Amino acid sequence: MSNAARLSWKRRLNLVNECNSRCSCSTDLFEPVCGPDEETNYFSPCFAGCHNFNGSDSKQLLDCQCLVGPESTTYTHNASAGFCFNECTMFVPFVAVLGLARMVFATSKAGSVLIGIRPSCLHPREEKIAIAVLLTLGLIFGFIPYPVIYGAIMDTSCLVWEVNCGARGNCWLYDAATFRYLLHGVSMGFIALGALFSLAVYVFGRHSCQLRVDQDSADEDEDVVFMRHIGHPGITHST
Repeated sequence: MSNAARLSWKRRLNLVNECNSRCSCSTDLFEPVCGPDEETNYFSPCFAGCHNFNGSDSKQLLDCQCLVGPESTTYTHNASAGFCFNECTMFVPFVAVLGLARMVFATSKAGSVLIGIRPSCLHPREEKIAIAVLLTLGLIFGFIPYPVIYGAIMDTSCLVWEVNCGARGNCWLYDAATFRYLLHGVSMGFIALGALFSLAVYVFGRHSCQLRVDQDSADEDEDVVFMRHIGHPGITHST
């Protein structure tokens, strides 16, 4: 909806103009129409002001009087049913970069588990419990907020909502640019936040690990001294 639409502050698409304001057009049914410039899409034939269609070709709409041209001027011309075809030149690079990013992210799974259990110097019998706790927390924080956060992203990117009997239904049209920036931006933010937490666990965990090792060594020395004091046969006095 390039030249035919203007966005308000609430990110709603303004479909009504002076030409179609008296047509009582509805957003109950989404029937996209491609303008003659093959770039501008219209929500339905009603919003494009189309009055007829070609009998031999039902996809060709005739006498569309509300088409928007340069400088928001309207003119009359024929149009085509359906979306305008826009070739995505960045599809292959996007898939390649996304696949590479997913592969790199997958290789960090084992390392993230090790970071979670090693810095705390867990005993071997405690590591299985620690892994179970980490996986449980990951599922809780991953699957419960996920539909809420990303559902809000999709709702924020919606331009036209279906309105049926006064109630809002499904989204008919999304702002593709806003949707992709929010989707990947929020995802990268969560990944960066997770990396910071892993770094903090690694840095501060090493210090706590050394304290525990020192404490274990001190406890072991005290046990040896005590065993020597009581004359345990397995402990020999060194000279």
